[in-house]
Amino acid sequence: MPSGKPEERLRGVFALEHILAESPQEHASVVTVPAMYVRERTRRAPTCGVRFSTAPI
Repeated sequence: MPSGKPEERLRGVFALEHILAESPQEHASVVTVPAMYVRERTRRAPTCGVRFSTAPI
């Protein structure tokens, strides 16, 4: 979804929905694409220098 136009992004979402409906075996791929897009667009740099560990508690 590299386009900056909202209508083109929406078309991409509908295309993924169509792929999911036609090919349930592609579920993981179809879900991963928008999830990666959202993750990349919502990353923020730490504002106070605090780092969070990803190690299990």
